[in-house]
Amino acid sequence: MLNYLLTSSLSLALFYGFYILLLQKEKAFQFNRFYLLGSLLMALTFPLFKLPYFPNLVRGEKDSEFVFYLSQMQVPLSNQSSFSPNWINISLVTYLAGVLFFAYKTLVQYGKLLLFISKQKKKKKGKYILINTNGQYPTCAFFHFLLWNNKCGISIGESKEILNHELTHINEKHSLDILFVEILKIVFWFNPLFRFYQKAVSENHEYIADHSVIEHSSTEEYISLLAKQVIQQIEFSPANHFNKSRTLKRITMLKTNKTENYWKLLASIPLTVLIFTMASCEKEELTATTPHSNESMVASEQPTLSTKQLEDSNEIFTVVENKPEVNGGTTALYKGLAKNLVYPDEARKLGVEGRVYLQFIVNEDGSISDTKAVRGIGAGCDEAAVEAFQKTSNELGWLPGEQAGKKVKVKVVLPIIFKLSK
Repeated sequence: MLNYLLTSSLSLALFYGFYILLLQKEKAFQFNRFYLLGSLLMALTFPLFKLPYFPNLVRGEKDSEFVFYLSQMQVPLSNQSSFSPNWINISLVTYLAGVLFFAYKTLVQYGKLLLFISKQKKKKKGKYILINTNGQYPTCAFFHFLLWNNKCGISIGESKEILNHELTHINEKHSLDILFVEILKIVFWFNPLFRFYQKAVSENHEYIADHSVIEHSSTEEYISLLAKQVIQQIEFSPANHFNKSRTLKRITMLKTNKTENYWKLLASIPLTVLIFTMASCEKEELTATTPHSNESMVASEQPTLSTKQLEDSNEIFTVVENKPEVNGGTTALYKGLAKNLVYPDEARKLGVEGRVYLQFIVNEDGSISDTKAVRGIGAGCDEAAVEAFQKTSNELGWLPGEQAGKKVKVKVVLPIIFKLSK
């Protein structure tokens, strides 16, 4: 879960940063609308996809090496501490409390508006329903309801422009966008990026509505109307207000005459591919739970051999004839890991889970070198995995791999899953 939150947050930050730097000032408002909503969905779903990831397949190394993954095997732990990860429970309670608080706050806002609407006289006007607010609410659009402040004292011409503005919100179904972002704000209340997204989505809605108005009226007249609007708004996010504190931004955008830079729009494609690759490059592993503890650790990897071409005396090898083996076989290796691996206290306290990819080289003499975590999860798990493997290898020993009757160096990758039971 922690990895998912970190990955999705990073993806969201990259998408939002791209919007601020390249798209925010562009007049491709419909594109920006779907970019903002789409990037929210992609940032939250990309980490759920899994793409093959082979951290050991690295070019440019001087030594001649074969690369393969150990056969899959579960490792039950028998030496974990009985410490109860209370921080997990505390975090869960805090999260749920936050969800309930922000859900209540949002429901109160919606409830007040819906209660007001239910008590007012309504007039059916084609695709929308008109409600005069008599100054109790500013002019705004809420789904198919048009709340009209009939006490604002504006001319007939100005009323038509404001009406066209609000009808654009209704016809474009902008309230659905706002509701969608509101729900995400509740679920991810601890992430401020969703509030930035809400502001960006709301601003873009206003740009869309403003440019819809000037298609049928004078730009200067409409800018004049915006400039003299009295700021009487109340902070209520579910509705689209005509009067916004961001009026100056809207006026600036209306005065902007530049054309769309299509290269900026197209640049979002490689960005999406990059973020998808970054977020989903992770190998699926099989997991197991220990029968006598509330935590488990599993080592697993590719069941098939994966070799890297190597150059040795101008000869290229593509097949490993004899793979390196640990004395006693993989069963002995995993029993040794089960004995030596300990779930770090820090990781349990913080609720850290995930995969640690160990990479090591079995040399020509059977010795082990360059043992390291090429991809880890921190909180002491990387070091614990390396230490347990080194200790197990020293206890058992390895038989080197051979190619064409010659002992060769072989690089091996061992993924280990650290997992806390729910």
